[in-house]
Amino acid sequence: MKLAGGSLTPLYQQVMDDIRQDIESGRYRPNQKIPSEAELSEMYSVSRITIRRAVEELSNEGYLTKRQGKGTYVNRARLVRKTLSFSDDQSFVMLCEESGLVAEALVLECARVSGDTEAKGMLGLSDDDDLLLLRRLLTADGVPVFYETLVMPYDRCSRLGEEDLDEPNLSQTLSRTTGIRPTRGASRILEVVRASIDMADTLGVPVGEPLYSIRGVICDESNAPVMLGHLLTPTTLCAFAV
Repeated sequence: MKLAGGSLTPLYQQVMDDIRQDIESGRYRPNQKIPSEAELSEMYSVSRITIRRAVEELSNEGYLTKRQGKGTYVNRARLVRKTLSFSDDQSFVMLCEESGLVAEALVLECARVSGDTEAKGMLGLSDDDDLLLLRRLLTADGVPVFYETLVMPYDRCSRLGEEDLDEPNLSQTLSRTTGIRPTRGASRILEVVRASIDMADTLGVPVGEPLYSIRGVICDESNAPVMLGHLLTPTTLCAFAV
């Protein structure tokens, strides 16, 4: 217990600092359940109201997540990336490396589809053109972080189906096999949605968990649209620079 008597700092902030330090030092590890309000109240010799305020503030800062009926758990450190950016300095692999994590990708679907008129129009295609649909799950140290959906012109990207798409850094594979060099996102829409039953199972989160949903058009170096992208990620795992 590190609370200093006579300090002008509110008690809940002193408790926050103490718990935050325990998280950052590794005493409380990612996905670990912290002691209950009653236990923390006894540990810190403060009221449960003070503990509740401290836990709520740490949850707002992204350190903790309350799970209904189960308790409060420590979050992984958030990855910070640009929305729908495929530039090398913002690749998922590099972000994981900076955080000391191992990036991996799992292909969930790779198929030729007819698609809809709106999607084709956004990519400058005709109604007769087909699309390549690619869905992947990106993980950091085995923990699901991003559910990624990409839609591309089939004629230009058909060779992707012959590649090892379990390689997390997709931008290099795209450049090598199709000549496409996606560099930036345009027309991006960021919103918070709730995890459906299927998505909760895929991302390993409770049903109804808040997720960031980011949709947009991805362009190449000449600012021409080359694919449509959609990312879903738990709000506790990622933050975005926009």
